[in-house]
Amino acid sequence: FLSKQGNSLSPSIISDLLSEVCIEAASGRISDLLEDESDMVQRTEDIMIEFEQSVSLIFKPFVYHVKNIIVSGNSTDLERVWSKLLSAMEELLQEKPDEKTSSDPSAPGALRKTLKDLASEHLRNAIMVLHAHGVLHGNPDDSDSLSVETWIVIDRMTFCTERAKEWQETTSSA
Repeated sequence: FLSKQGNSLSPSIISDLLSEVCIEAASGRISDLLEDESDMVQRTEDIMIEFEQSVSLIFKPFVYHVKNIIVSGNSTDLERVWSKLLSAMEELLQEKPDEKTSSDPSAPGALRKTLKDLASEHLRNAIMVLHAHGVLHGNPDDSDSLSVETWIVIDRMTFCTERAKEWQETTSSA
């Protein structure tokens, strides 16, 4: 619906749909998928498929519509959606000890690491899209609240510590 009919909706309505429907539903489903570790071992493939669909529900509509939200000039809409997206990713992208040490690829820790790798790649792509549109910078000044808040939240994502440095460098140099 959002990709086909979304262009006929106002950026404010799109922002509401993204933050209150897409991100909310997907982040809830992601939490459910990662909650039961015994289920992870038995349903690895199903969980990976559902996780990919959930992450796509967060990022694909955002990336598709972000230009229209930016062009509308209402920075509040962009900040609201981006903040909600970052909050969902912050909850997901916290590193757990067994994600570093598990050598068994079917173990819950290894599966969570694979899923988080996927989510962090989507996050990286969204960061680069925002940077390409000129609204996200790696070295923001104090008046650039979107960039400042982005890097503060990403710094708290323990799973992305090394990647975040590269992302920030990339958005600083271009």
